[in-house]
Amino acid sequence: MGYNETLVPKLAIHFGMILDTSSPLTWLVAPAYDKLIQAFLPSITKFPKPKDNQSIALQHCFDSTMGYNETLVPKLAIHFGNGAKFEPLVKSYVVGDDVKCLGFVRPDGVPTSIISNLLQQSHMWEFDLFNEKLRFTPSTCTSD
Repeated sequence: MGYNETLVPKLAIHFGMILDTSSPLTWLVAPAYDKLIQAFLPSITKFPKPKDNQSIALQHCFDSTMGYNETLVPKLAIHFGNGAKFEPLVKSYVVGDDVKCLGFVRPDGVPTSIISNLLQQSHMWEFDLFNEKLRFTPSTCTSD
């Protein structure tokens, strides 16, 4: 499968977005969530559902022991209004071990999206409150 990028629909950003360092799952407003899931379903429905799907809180899970590889799912990109492009690692939104799930939640009645701490991993974040700027860059978070 060639490079395929899935964009978070502009609706997610239009309604507002929160960066949350305590929430493990990314919340997307309903229109954005629905479009994003539709983009991912073709790549994850190739894998069997977990045997004990009842104990999993997330909706879109699969058994990754049957040939899963990160290159089989689309790359996610969030484009911000100023042209910045945030590209989290696949392991930050396809989460789990033998059973993997899409780490997105569709919270009904919540008018904003939340970028979770898992999605923020492998990036260095700078919150410049004085200048009202948010900066980020890929990082291994080592002291080298």
